Order: sequence, then C-alpha cells, then structure tokens
Amino acid sequence: MKEYRLKIKGMMCSGCVNTVENALKKMPGVKDIRVSLVTKEALLKTDDSVKLENIKKEIEKAGYNLEESEESEDEEPYRRINYKKDKLRLIISIFLTFLLFLFMLFGSYFDKILFKNFIFYHTILSSFIIFILGYDVIKKSILSLKSFNFNMDTLIGIGAVASFLTGFLSILKIDIENFSMIGAMIITINTIGNSIKKISIKETDKELNSIIKTHINKTCSVIDGKNIIQKRVKDLSIGDIVIVKPGEKIPSDGIIFQGEGFVDESLITGESEPVYKRVGDRVIGFSINKSGAIKVKIEKVGQETFIFGIIRLIKDASSSKVPIQLLADKIASIFTPAILFISILSFIVSFVSYEYIKEILVFIKQYIPLVYIPSNRLSLSIFSSLSTLVIACPCALGLATPTALMVGFSLAYKNKILIKKGEVCEEITKIDTVVFDKTGTITTGTPYIESFYTFDKNFLNLAYSVEKNSNHPVSKAIISFIEDNKNNEIDTNISIDSFEYREGNGTISYFNGKEILTGKIDFLEKNGVIIEEETSKIIYKFFSEGKTITGLAIDKKFLGFFVITEKLRDESFETIKRIKDLGLKTVILSGDNSVKTEYIAKLLGIDEYYGNLMPDEKIKIVKRLQKEGRKVLMVGDGINDSPALKQSDISVAIGNTDIAIESSDIVLLKNNIFDLYKAIYISKKIFSKIKINLFWAFFYNLVFIPLAFFGIIHPVLAEIAMSLSSISVVLNSLLLKKLRIPETDTNTR
Repeated sequence: MKEYRLKIKGMMCSGCVNTVENALKKMPGVKDIRVSLVTKEALLKTDDSVKLENIKKEIEKAGYNLEESEESEDEEPYRRINYKKDKLRLIISIFLTFLLFLFMLFGSYFDKILFKNFIFYHTILSSFIIFILGYDVIKKSILSLKSFNFNMDTLIGIGAVASFLTGFLSILKIDIENFSMIGAMIITINTIGNSIKKISIKETDKELNSIIKTHINKTCSVIDGKNIIQKRVKDLSIGDIVIVKPGEKIPSDGIIFQGEGFVDESLITGESEPVYKRVGDRVIGFSINKSGAIKVKIEKVGQETFIFGIIRLIKDASSSKVPIQLLADKIASIFTPAILFISILSFIVSFVSYEYIKEILVFIKQYIPLVYIPSNRLSLSIFSSLSTLVIACPCALGLATPTALMVGFSLAYKNKILIKKGEVCEEITKIDTVVFDKTGTITTGTPYIESFYTFDKNFLNLAYSVEKNSNHPVSKAIISFIEDNKNNEIDTNISIDSFEYREGNGTISYFNGKEILTGKIDFLEKNGVIIEEETSKIIYKFFSEGKTITGLAIDKKFLGFFVITEKLRDESFETIKRIKDLGLKTVILSGDNSVKTEYIAKLLGIDEYYGNLMPDEKIKIVKRLQKEGRKVLMVGDGINDSPALKQSDISVAIGNTDIAIESSDIVLLKNNIFDLYKAIYISKKIFSKIKINLFWAFFYNLVFIPLAFFGIIHPVLAEIAMSLSSISVVLNSLLLKKLRIPETDTNTR
C-alpha cells in the first residue's frame, strides 16, 4: 500500500474538489482519496501499481496541476514567480475593466467623437480580458464540460463566453445589446474574489505553517568527524550528531548522546516546567535546551518528526467529512448542472414572458434604481440567464466546513489539544455521558508509598526482590520507597526463581519453591491467603480514605501490606463541576477496590462509579451505557484502558505518548484534565461555526438565485455577491481565532 500527499494548484470551489476526486477515483488501484479545498492537498492511498506520473496526468486532464512539495528547494522561487504572474494579471484586468467601465459611462461620446466603431473596440477589449487574462477559467470550463465534471469555473466560463457572443452579434448588426463588457467584469471580479479568498484561506493555517517554515531554514551545529559544520535543519540526516547550546532549539527528534540538562517542551506539550533530560533520553524537535550544552543524535527528520506528524494530523482532520457536511456535498455535486439547467430555463421564461417580466422590472426600478431593464426580448433573456449563471455559488458550501475545522483545530492545538477527526465536533454535541478512567486521568497516575504494615521481618526483602522484576507504576513506587528509606536493611542477593504478572491483579513468583503472591487484597484472598479480622479492619479503614493496598503473602501466609496513595489532580474538581454544568452525566471506572473508588467519586461529585474492574470489564460497562441509549465520551491515559477507549463514541487520551495519540479521537497533550472541558468547548464552537457557515451559504443561494432568474440583479452585482459569499464564510471561520478559551478557577474545590 502506498500513500501520496500531493499539493494541487487551481482548486477554487467544492466543484473543483469533486472534479479532482472523481478523476482520481477512476484510476485502477486507488483505494481511498481525500481532497481538501483549504490545504489544496490530495491524500491518496493506493496499491503498489499506481505511479505518481499517472496521477499527475489524471490531475492535468481534469484541468489542474501539481505544485512543488513543501520540502522542495525550488518551492519559494516557484511560488514567487506565480504570485507575480497572478498579481500582474490582476492589475491588468482591473485597469482594462476600468477603461471598459468608462466606455460604458461615456459610450455615446466615444462613438460620436473619438471613433465610430465603438462597439467593435469595446468587444475586442472585452475579449482580451475574457480569453487572455481569463484563460485559466476558460480552459478549466472547457475541460469540465468535456469530462462532465462541472464546477464554478464552468458557470463563470459559460457566462463570460456568452457575454462575448452578444458583442460579436452586435458587431454583425443583430438586434441585441452588447454584454461583452459584463463578461470582462465577471472575469475581473472573479479574479479579485479568488485573490482575496486565497489570502483569507491562507490565514486559516498560517500559524501551523509558520511554526515549520521559520525553523527548518535555520542552521545548526553538526559534528563531522573532527570538524563542526553548519547545516540547515531541513538538510539533517538520521544519525547526525548535533550540538545544542543553552537557549537553542533542538533541531529534530532524537536522543541525548552526551550531556544533560533541562529541556523546555512547552511548544509541543504545553508543560510550563522544563523537563530534566540525561544521556539516552528522547528529545523532541522544536523544544528548547534551557541549561548545559548537549549533543543530540538525530533519529527522525522532516515529515517523520513529532511536530510534522501533529501538523499532518490537524490538516488531515480538517479535510475529514463532518456528517452535517454530507448534505452540502450532495447538493454541491449536482449544484452546477442544476444551475446550468436553471439558467437555460431563465432564458426561456424571460423570452416567452418578456412583457410580463418587463413590467415587474419597471415596477421594482421605481424603488431600486440600480435595476437594469434590457431593451428587447432577446437581450432580457440573455441578461437573466447570465445573472443566474454567475450568482450561484457552490464555493461557500465547499468552504463552510474545512475552513472552520482548520481554524478551530489550529486554535485547539495552540491550547495543546489535538483533535484528530472532523466528525468529533458534531458527535461531541450528542454526548450525554463522560466516563473517566481513574488512574492517570483524574489522579496524577504517579503512586507513592504512604506507609507499610508488616508481620514478618522478611517482608521488605521479599517485596523488593519481587517488585524489581516489574515495570508497573506501583512496583516502581515500592522499589523507590524501599531504596530511599530502608536501603541498609535490604538483602539484595535474594533471587526469585520465576515471575508472572497477572494483569489488573498482581504477581505470582517463586522463591526456594515457595509461592509468593503480591497485589490486590481480593487477589490474594481468591488464591487462598487468609487475612485476620483485625488486619482486615485496618485495611478497610485505608480503603475508605481512598488509599490503595498492595499485600504480600508467601505460601498462603499474609506477611504485610503497603499503603499507597495517588494525588488527585488539582484541576479535577473544577473539570468535573464544569462538565456537570453542561448537563452531562459523569462516571468513574477503576481497577481499584470499590470502597476507594466510591470515596473518590463522592469527593469529586461524580454521578456513577465502578471499582474492581479488569480492562475487559471496563469495555462491558461502556457497552452497557451505550445499550441504554447513552452517547459516551471516555477519557483515559491510553495505556491499560485502550480497549474501552476504542469502544466509546468519542475517545480522549491524556498525555503525548505515541499510544495516547494512536488510540484516541482527541489528545490532551498538556497532561491537564481541565483541557477535556476546553476540548468540548472548542469542538462545540467549531460545530456552531460550521452550522452558521452552511446556513448563510444555503440562504444566499436560496434568496439570490430566484432574483437573478428574473433579471432583477445585474450580472456584475451577481458576480460581486457570489465572491463576497465565499469570502464571508472564510472570514466568519477566522473569527474562531478570537475565541476566548475558559481557564481554571484555582479557588474551585
């Protein structure tokens, strides 16, 4: 399976997106295709037989071109040249159209005094604007007609050519008004509108692109044998050893080869406190070395780095389909053919009902002087048809969702929240239940030993010998506690014969033929360990205070237990309160005993709680909630709760580990549970913006197409209105940048 990510030049509307998608879907071997109007990218998944040259040919057949990749050395000169060409074309179009406008205002003066063949020169000048300066539009229009993949260029191209033909017929002395100037103005206004739209759309992912571009062109110090050379970040190779001085950015992902110090990862994770790193620790590109010179061995470069992966996820998510957009897509797919039909119908109706429509226009002109009344039947029919062609706007429908998603997802990432799927923004509005996995989510996930109780002098020796075989957080906490407090009393020569980890329960190991059990109290009891009543009372008291107990027994004899506590996150209290204020039910799932789980649930004000759960039992509870008709959002650390996260309707992982990013729809990179509330808040605002965009896109077309149908709106005003509708959708999406994100109230508890 291959994956291609291609930049496509020339897409301006949802019709263009459909044209490219349809062209590539027809290729044998293409498994999946997603095209984004905002990023101008096509993401293809194909089998190994599909070649890039063939993809390029299909795109060119459809009337579009591939751009240079973002990593190309020639990209900036290429873009500058094209920008200058577009700018020059725009300036010439505006200047010549202004001359035509003067001809229109003073036509009779030009005709009588300056030159007699005014209509001829008028039409020639218009044709230059339409066919030379508007060449791209006309070309795409012809290609779309040939392939039956209609888009916005089809409507504008037909309208402009039809306008030119009226001028040509006027030269032949046929009784028809010369609308060639209207065609020229349509092309010019379309060019202006597209330029503004390009600038506006570029703003939607400006922050994401600026993060990359300002960094990859910087140089860094690389060890080359006995010398130190300067390399641009974009030219780094895997295995390069880079020297990073205090205050400098780490150029790319890697591991510390030499040195140690604190690294500021706030740009990536949002954590304000620098993290101490030593030899062998992984570091992320774009993070800042705060103290001590370090040498970093580069492990990932370019598109494979963590930051590129995050930005790629955001861009892919912005091109994903939100369910509400599906209706708009269906309409957009038949929109242009429908408008072509309606424009023909407008011509026929205006021709047949000329006198009646003329009376209506005369009446309206009394109140709206800008209304233009053509002089004869044929002219009115063409005039109405032209207005209908150019006022219709599928662009606004196509831009409504992706622009809002791109701006919203960029805003979320700015707050260290990664939303991976566009549909999440709609689905989150249907959520009525939020399920929390306890450990690492509403607690810090870092257990520590508060105290221990023992009835045998070998308790600590055996505990140390067993737990050092495990990487479980509780095992690490026990080892750390013993080493820090009882290190002189430990016999490090004890060797365990075998060790077996029982997920969610504890461990079984053997020493000199004797079975050693460690873990939950109920796990020990199920395996035949008898705990005296007085000891059970002490243990229950700790349970009721929200503590965890890890016991140890040898040959069914109970030797003692550790009292383990986990600190609740400071922000957990306000997070639960804010979520409940939204009218959502809250549920906590935990592998800890039910007494402790109940204690934490009541302390936080959580509605439902379930303890003593194995990972597969957490899935069953999520399924049961869903069978009850609930829409479930679940948040966890993505480690032992991954199956339950996948079962939920929306999964949220806290932390920036690979497994957290892989297993969830939303990732809270900052490792702060209050960001869950922020994620819900931002997602709802994005969806609200999508609905507003779609409403105005539909409203515009529903109101203005009927007015154009009867010639009430001038084609030039129609083209201006069409351009403004698309621009307004983009600008409305950009308002998300001004959204005020809620912050925690430190007094809430």
